[in-house]
Amino acid sequence: MQTVFIQGIDAACPVPGSSTDVYLFKGDQCVRYNFYTRKIVVGPVRIGENWPSLAGTLFAYSLDAACAVPVSSDAVYMFKRNRVYAHTL
Repeated sequence: MQTVFIQGIDAACPVPGSSTDVYLFKGDQCVRYNFYTRKIVVGPVRIGENWPSLAGTLFAYSLDAACAVPVSSDAVYMFKRNRVYAHTL
């Protein structure tokens, strides 16, 4: 399957609560990828579709970085330019 991910990624972060899955971001697309099985679990899908609260925002078009929140089992920080969005899954 050809995807935008063939050209690399813009950001990645572990899926909170998972020991095997990561979110990968490229442009306005994201996937949930399982490193153990080496398969895409979800996606590719537009960021705004996977996280409806981001639809129409700066974050829906691309991310500069993302990370799981260390003290949380269900939150991800997403970064774009000088902005940060804390998303609860």
